[in-house]
Amino acid sequence: MVMLKLKSRQWIVDEHDGIIMGEGRQQILENIEKTGSINQTSKIMKMSYKAVWAKIKATEKHLNTRLVDTSRKSGSRLTEEGKRLLEKYRLLKESCIREDNRIFTRIFQDERPESPQKKNNPVRPPIVSLVGSSGAGKTTFLEKLIPELVRRGFRVGTIKHDVHGFEMDTPGKDSWRHKHAGAVLSMIASPFQVGMVMDVDHDHSPEELLPLISGVDIILTEGYKKAGRIKVEVFRPDGRDKTPLCANDDALIALVSDVAVDLRVPRFPLSDVKGLAGFLITRFKLKPSPFR
Repeated sequence: MVMLKLKSRQWIVDEHDGIIMGEGRQQILENIEKTGSINQTSKIMKMSYKAVWAKIKATEKHLNTRLVDTSRKSGSRLTEEGKRLLEKYRLLKESCIREDNRIFTRIFQDERPESPQKKNNPVRPPIVSLVGSSGAGKTTFLEKLIPELVRRGFRVGTIKHDVHGFEMDTPGKDSWRHKHAGAVLSMIASPFQVGMVMDVDHDHSPEELLPLISGVDIILTEGYKKAGRIKVEVFRPDGRDKTPLCANDDALIALVSDVAVDLRVPRFPLSDVKGLAGFLITRFKLKPSPFR
């Protein structure tokens, strides 16, 4: 069976179909916000300085507002109106893509209308896979990203994907002895933690593991780089890997790297954990959990 997926884009246009806001202008504003420079933005976008300014000015004229301020001393920065436009467009894209995919799934993959019971099911937490080559610093970055999200009031779940297998319990301990005596599932519980080791017959995807996870606002996985799900890549070029693994991956939503690589997704320096945390919160419209 051929696997189908939907690719859609959103443009805001005037009555004559003149573009006011689209993905290209989103990237221009994002790059100005990150670099503080229209000149650097034009290089990243592989456009002339004049062309970048022309698109900014055209949108400003349509909206009758200033989106970018420039000065010789402080460079270029988004105005409050520019930041609001960028934020609104991101939310518009996310909402449209989510609704488009829901309609596409109903029409092409399940022609039956959604049942009221299905609509009332709890919203599943977003799953974001942090990927990258060995030694790129995925675990180190996760160790900084998790407390940043927790500090902002979110409950974070993690999944570490290990294709080589693992031994979780300490040899000789009771739960280890239960498992090695032949139990297919061994669980250890205390007033503070629960741990479980279970035999499986295949490599489980994060979606298959969701029934075992509850009470979290977002799930971050380390690994699953070959899976077709939402990814953030941590990239440090070395002798073997001169380009990001996900250069042509439509599931890539952000790049964490100090190298100015243009993959047409937001790029965050390795030190900008707060920036990526804010991006994930905005993209998935996360709301802090009511219980801690």
